[in-house]
Amino acid sequence: MLRVLTGVLAGLGASGALLVGLVALTFSSTEEVGFVDGPAPYRIRIERSLAGLGPDAVMWLSVRRDAGLFSRKWDLGCFNDDVPDDTFDSVTWTGPSSVEIRVADGRAFPVALDSVSGRPRTTVALNC
Repeated sequence: MLRVLTGVLAGLGASGALLVGLVALTFSSTEEVGFVDGPAPYRIRIERSLAGLGPDAVMWLSVRRDAGLFSRKWDLGCFNDDVPDDTFDSVTWTGPSSVEIRVADGRAFPVALDSVSGRPRTTVALNC
């Protein structure tokens, strides 16, 4: 009888841990939503994730330099749509080492990249 009770409790505990893990994974997962190709070997990666437990989404932008084993990735910006005017709208290359990020209300954020490494000289974060 004690073995059965122990087995049932262990099964319930494992099921509870699995459920908590799935919920945590759901709220912490990041989804890739696109790329913006730039001058070779650079491109911008756009990802979306949930902002905590609410319905808000966070858009993450990063610059990637593709170079095989020597590829690098740097953060470029983070935009939380908690404030509708701050929602990410678009990103475009404005030159070989510069990009412009726009948000819903039309504001533009120019970001210069280091001409040798491709690393952003600044980053943009709204409500992150």
